[in-house]
Amino acid sequence: MQTTATKDFLQGIEMLWQESKNRELLFVGLMKKDCLGQLRKHCHRGHISSLLFQNDIRWIYDSFKSNIIDFTLGNHPPNTLNKKITESLVAEAGDFQAVMNLLKSTEFHIIQSYQEVLQLVDYEEEVRGILLDHLGLFTQLRDNLVNFQTSYSVVIPRNSHQSEQMIQA
Repeated sequence: MQTTATKDFLQGIEMLWQESKNRELLFVGLMKKDCLGQLRKHCHRGHISSLLFQNDIRWIYDSFKSNIIDFTLGNHPPNTLNKKITESLVAEAGDFQAVMNLLKSTEFHIIQSYQEVLQLVDYEEEVRGILLDHLGLFTQLRDNLVNFQTSYSVVIPRNSHQSEQMIQA
C-alpha cells in the first residue's frame, strides 16, 4: 500500500511530466516561427532538454509507482486541452518580444513546479539530485533568456525614431 506522501510525490512527478510535454510542444511550435532569430538555438536546447528530462521523470515515476494502482507515464493519455492552449499561445506569439515573454513565463512556471515537487522529496538522494540538476538547468535557461532579452532591447532599437533618441542621449 502506498503512503500519502508517496502518492503526493507521484502526483507531483505526473505534473512535471505534463509540464515537460507542454514545454516540448511549445518549443516545437516556436521553432516553426520565422521571428526567432537567435532564439532558435534556445528553443532547440529547450526541446532537447524536455525530451531528455522526460526520460528521467519516467524513470523516477517507475521506481516509485505501484504496478497495480498507477499507470505508465509513457502511456499517459495526452492532455488535449493543454495541447490546444499551447498551440494557441504559439500562434499568438507573433513578434520577438511576445516569444521572449512566452519563453520566460514557461521557464518561470516549470521552475516553480520543480520547487514544489522538491519539497516532497527528502528521503531519496538520487531522485533529489536528478530534480536539482533539472532545476539548475531551467534556472540557467531562464537567466540566459533574461540576459538575452536585456541585451536585445538595449542593443537593437525597434525603429529609427528610437535610434535617434539613443544617439542623442
